[in-house]
Amino acid sequence: MLAQTGTIKGLVFDKQSESPLNGATIEVLHTKETKGVITDFNGMFTIKDISVGRQALRISYICLLYTSDAADDSL
Repeated sequence: MLAQTGTIKGLVFDKQSESPLNGATIEVLHTKETKGVITDFNGMFTIKDISVGRQALRISYICLLYTSDAADDSL
């Protein structure tokens, strides 16, 4: 007998700006195999072949903000 599987689809976006988050990582937790994907340019993702039922997801997004002050030539 084969286990039933399903698909999880979704959209990841910034709550404040409502902009889609390209490159966010979505992982399905508490599974025997590591299952995860990265969002596309539009913040969309699809994870296939997931056991039917309630699933816990971890969504992570790394954002790098770099600012530079004027260099001090006196050193």
